[in-house]
Amino acid sequence: MPDRPFKLRKLREADFWLHITIERWEWDYSLGAAWMEGPDPLAELRGLRLKGKLAKDSGKSVKAGLTAEIRVYEGAHFREEKRLGNAKLQDVGRLDRVKGGFEGIIIMPDDALPLVMLMLAMGRYGHIDISAWKDGPRSSRVRSYSFKETMADDWD
Repeated sequence: MPDRPFKLRKLREADFWLHITIERWEWDYSLGAAWMEGPDPLAELRGLRLKGKLAKDSGKSVKAGLTAEIRVYEGAHFREEKRLGNAKLQDVGRLDRVKGGFEGIIIMPDDALPLVMLMLAMGRYGHIDISAWKDGPRSSRVRSYSFKETMADDWD
């Protein structure tokens, strides 16, 4: 029997997916003195806010045209070399159903965020596909997300 440093297991399929057309985006940046002592005396926060409309979904209870606001934050712990073997990483964000639409947070590796912003600025990304697991009636965990130039035709 071969030695494996970790146990392979299959994650369950997503409970639902959303396809969001990005109508606009905003970039937030802040730098200041750290709130707590640590190795870095400064606290830096970079974030991307996506605003758009739901174009498609996999369920019958959600209607196209609902608003969506997704905040994208960077996480150094999401870099490949830091996440390998970390069984605690089970999702890549949160998604909540709110009045009139959805609000969510997704995390991406800190080295990917500048590239995504560049693609948005160049008009190369106009859509985001999100798959999620339901946690409750109005809350979910994001299983995966993918930025796209055009809407995928394979989600009917």
